[in-house]
Amino acid sequence: MNERLTPAIVVAAAVAALGAAGALLADGPYLSFDRVSPWIVVWAIGLFAVLMLLPAAVHRRLRDSEDDRDRRWELAVLAWGGIALAAGIVFFVLASAAGFDRDQALAALAIVGLVESAMVASGILLLMLTTG
Repeated sequence: MNERLTPAIVVAAAVAALGAAGALLADGPYLSFDRVSPWIVVWAIGLFAVLMLLPAAVHRRLRDSEDDRDRRWELAVLAWGGIALAAGIVFFVLASAAGFDRDQALAALAIVGLVESAMVASGILLLMLTTG
């Protein structure tokens, strides 16, 4: 599985980039209650896949520096949460700069990114608070 992880992240990132480019080049509406742009959906799927593949990629990178497999997973999950938190902050700043206007492509992309990053970060925070 580890040998296939890097190509999987590359493919997921390419899907996210394709969705973002498509949304930026397409006409709105992008994110409304009655219609969601297909490009926003492609962006969301690609970004979600990247976020879900991150802990395994970090775990793999830590293989040379940390012998204990459980400790590698602890560090990978912490890094995953940190990356999700940092991404969420970036997406929040972008969405704020665009005025959270769902009719603008950048704001729609940032809102979706913010929601996905917040789901990952809050899930990890909940995990950390409920395990001893």
